[in-house]
Amino acid sequence: MNGYVARDILTLVVIVIASFAISAFAGYASRGIAGAQSKLSPIDWLLSAPSDEERFRRLQQQLRGFDLTMWEVGERFRRMHEALARENYDLALYHWGRIKATINNGLVRRPGKTSNAQAFLLASNFDDIHAKIDARTPQSAWEGFNRAKLACQACHQAESVAFVNQQPLFDLSPPP
Repeated sequence: MNGYVARDILTLVVIVIASFAISAFAGYASRGIAGAQSKLSPIDWLLSAPSDEERFRRLQQQLRGFDLTMWEVGERFRRMHEALARENYDLALYHWGRIKATINNGLVRRPGKTSNAQAFLLASNFDDIHAKIDARTPQSAWEGFNRAKLACQACHQAESVAFVNQQPLFDLSPPP
């Protein structure tokens, strides 16, 4: 199976599970504990929890830490590269904006990473990279892409996870 297809399938599975969990929890809250407990099926991993505290613990466990954030950022970074290769600047800008939102969401779960995320990307480089892509010329857009790649790698170094930089994602470069 193609690596991109596998990633797309995994992304879809994660989204479906998260959507189901959120809608199930909302339905549970509106029905009340007594009504919900009597109608549970064996797959109600969230609703079958004995308390709200346990339900929140289970949700927190499923949402995990910063690894899922970085997985999504990496996937969007790859998609941004593909969009730039096609000179689809709107799609590249879309993914760049979603990268920012994804990192900010991850920082809620791991606030200790905020200072490096701000220093290397969000406060220092994000708007300049956005402007380079929005210039809508290949040279400027690829300069922005390369600057984003360097900012990511510098942040990984500062977070003591430089080994992350040694993967095919960071071999991506402008087409010849």
